[in-house]
Amino acid sequence: MYTLEDAFQSLFSVNMGVRKGERILVFSDSIRPDEEPSGEDERRRRLLQAARDAADFASRFYGNASFFSFPATAASGAEPPENLWRGAFGDAVIDALVSEKILPALLAKQATGEQIDR
Repeated sequence: MYTLEDAFQSLFSVNMGVRKGERILVFSDSIRPDEEPSGEDERRRRLLQAARDAADFASRFYGNASFFSFPATAASGAEPPENLWRGAFGDAVIDALVSEKILPALLAKQATGEQIDR
């Protein structure tokens, strides 16, 4: 019988080629309190739990995994919040982007080529 753990093993090892010790970031959005209830809510809750389970599996098997959850953005294509960027790139990188006033432009999808080249 093929289990969820088998699926995670295949996803991380075969599909992504992850090796023990590599850093893994699993993230998902959650239902915002101000959202209107919909028929998709239960599916979204299951997907959020699956992401948590994937992060837990990755942590146990590979040893260096994190999970971040954040409220769903109000618009499709909107950038996720700063805490996810910190999880992905680390505090030092994000602090530098903030001090150079680049992060707000990135989050607003208004960063110029000059800002990105710095």
